Amino acid sequence: MSYRGNNDEWKVSAIFLKKASIYPIDRICQFRIQLSQKATFWQKLRWLFDSKIEFEWVDDLGSEDRHGFGSTGTR
Repeated sequence: MSYRGNNDEWKVSAIFLKKASIYPIDRICQFRIQLSQKATFWQKLRWLFDSKIEFEWVDDLGSEDRHGFGSTGTR
């Protein structure tokens, strides 16, 4: 299950080994967009040659929330 609900978030833990500060404009992490591990051989081949990624802004994702960071979705 992927993060696809309106209230789901991608988070990162930041641990400092000495005194430091993070300001609102600082970039402290990055992520990678990749094809699903469950993709078929042909989907992977197509992704390899045609991996143009376009973002689309929406008001609602139309999917159920995953219930928080690291959740299995079961209660």
